[in-house]
Amino acid sequence: MADDEDDGELDEVEPASEGELTFRARKGTKSLTDGFRIFTKTKLPAEAEDSAPPPRADPEGPLTVSYAAHTIRSNGEITSAGAGAWAGDDHPVNTEIKLPAQMIRSKQNAEAIAVLVATQKTALDTELRLEGARSSVGTAMTKNLEKWEDRGWIGVPNRTTLQSLSSELHSRTAKTTFVINEGSAGSGPANTMSITGARKTETDQIYRGINPDNELLGAKLSTMTQSLAYRGIKERNEPVSRRATDLNVKMVLEAVKETFSLPATPASIWKSTRHKDIGRNIRNFLWKSMHSAHRVGKYWEHIPECGDRMNCVHCGAEESLQHILLECSSPGQSEVWELAEKFWKQKYSEWPEMSMGLLLGSSLAVFKDENGKPQPAKARLYRILVSESTHVIWKLRCDSVIGRGGVPPTANEVHNRWVKIINGRLEIDINLTNRLKYGKQHAITPSLVLDTWRGTLHREGELPEDWLREPGVLVGIAPLRSRRSPSPPSGRRGRNR
Repeated sequence: MADDEDDGELDEVEPASEGELTFRARKGTKSLTDGFRIFTKTKLPAEAEDSAPPPRADPEGPLTVSYAAHTIRSNGEITSAGAGAWAGDDHPVNTEIKLPAQMIRSKQNAEAIAVLVATQKTALDTELRLEGARSSVGTAMTKNLEKWEDRGWIGVPNRTTLQSLSSELHSRTAKTTFVINEGSAGSGPANTMSITGARKTETDQIYRGINPDNELLGAKLSTMTQSLAYRGIKERNEPVSRRATDLNVKMVLEAVKETFSLPATPASIWKSTRHKDIGRNIRNFLWKSMHSAHRVGKYWEHIPECGDRMNCVHCGAEESLQHILLECSSPGQSEVWELAEKFWKQKYSEWPEMSMGLLLGSSLAVFKDENGKPQPAKARLYRILVSESTHVIWKLRCDSVIGRGGVPPTANEVHNRWVKIINGRLEIDINLTNRLKYGKQHAITPSLVLDTWRGTLHREGELPEDWLREPGVLVGIAPLRSRRSPSPPSGRRGRNR
């Protein structure tokens, strides 16, 4: 069973420069309101119930322990993570660990494990200096700890490890200092031990329990928000496994790995459906699509008098989201994907063959140049183009079945609808570069918008280098005009003037 916590980086950790950070234990509640807390029922991780902390070394003078982490990748995916701690030749605190498969195998979690085990092995009354090349663990335990304890560790990445480390540090009676030494990255005995740990054939058992004498239960009620409370409820409820959802997640993982060589995770897939480059209506559509929650196909199978809705009204095949978006012969999907490919090839050469996995995982796309450098503007255009095209196909089908009695749109209608949507998306991007109107948090960097759409615009050679404030900027594919009756011969008046 996988660790029940986010597997991302510690994105809330404030960066720290080289120097020292001293851990300061909490000193009880500051006011009456601090004592009111919710979500106070806790559950130890499984390995804490089946294991015990390592034996402590004998008390000694001030002790300096260096720590490091190492990860091994295969085909872009982390397959092993090791943690190392070194206090001196043959010192009992020395540690080399291979993280178990059920733990998050990231470098930051491995560093936190190295610090945790080293602290568990050190006598409580021994002054301890923990030296590492990265600031994440030290900053987490000094600058961010109070904030995370106030929120009951809700939404904190690697929280199981960090919460256990916090409990261990609070149990100590001597001073604990984190020393950040960026110059030690990739070298030293601790780094060697972390490499040895990652290469071990057997994983190690790691105790991540919490001392009940200093455990701070739950989240402070005075700092609770509605969104945080909702997230806390979801974290404490066992997730319900749905077969259709699991199959879709697996499909996206395979498609993204095959096309972009990206080792995505289920957590990254769900996060991608809420990407800031995607409109809210498309986010809702993708979320329902991942759960196979749209009312198509087999949804109608057991509903009285609705069995005929299982099949496509245009070609008679069993209807499914894949059929609508990629397979149906009715005007819609094929025309949209031809337009999307044509639009893309105005600027780039390769266009991946669309599949349901790529449609649902479009926000995970990663493009790199020949030197391996990421191309954010290219990935952004792909995200916008695929997500908007997917959604417009769905809307065209809904309009056809619900609003037009099954009559499909014409090829011209499909073309013009798609061009209007993409032009609208371009206009939104241009408007969002206005920092005075939308603020620093929501505005988009002008250079990113320029790089995203450059090479795809109508008569771009006539536009200035910075065309964001130019009126009437449109994409390079024009709408089609409907055919009109030929004009009457010169000198003769037509029926309608």
